[in-house]
Amino acid sequence: MMTYAKRILITYLGLIVTFGLFWWLRVWSSSEITESLYYGLVLGLASGSLSIIIIVAYDYVLRWPILRKYGCRSFELIQSRELYIEGSIDDAREKSIDALKRLKGIIHVDIDRENNKITAIRKANLKTPGEKLVIRLNEINGKVKVFIQSRPRIKGAIIDGGNGIENVEFILQCLRE
Repeated sequence: MMTYAKRILITYLGLIVTFGLFWWLRVWSSSEITESLYYGLVLGLASGSLSIIIIVAYDYVLRWPILRKYGCRSFELIQSRELYIEGSIDDAREKSIDALKRLKGIIHVDIDRENNKITAIRKANLKTPGEKLVIRLNEINGKVKVFIQSRPRIKGAIIDGGNGIENVEFILQCLRE
C-alpha cells in the first residue's frame, strides 16, 4: 500500500520531469543545449514545486474540517474501520445496504451473498475522483464483524478531499443506529 507521502513524492517528481521537459524544449529553440537544460531544470523544479504546493494545500483545506470532526489522524486515502454488531449476517447486510442507499452519490451496488461482501461505487465530484466502498461481513462468536473500506476509484489519486473518512464514518453511524 502506497502512503500519502509516497504518492505526493511520485507526483512531485513527475511534475518536475514534465515541466522540465516542457521548459527545456521551449528554451532550446532559442539558445544552446546546455543553457536550455539548465533553464529546463530550474523552471521544472519551480513549476513542479508550485504545483505540488497548490495540490497539497487544496487537499489539506478540504480535509482539515473532516479530520477535526471525526478525530482522525490519518491522511491516508484508503480508510477502513471495523465494527461488531449484534444479530445475524442477514440483518447486518440489510443495515449495510440501507446505509449505502442513504449515502449520496452511489451509482452502483454489487451484493455478493455467498462471500458476504457488498461493493459500491460513488460518483466523482469536485473534491474527489469517486470512491469504491467495500463492506465485508463475518460472523464471529454470535456477533457480526463489519469491515468497511473506502478508497478512491482511481489508483493513482493523490487527493480525496476527506470523502473516504466521511464515507466510512457515515456508514458506521448508520450501522450503530
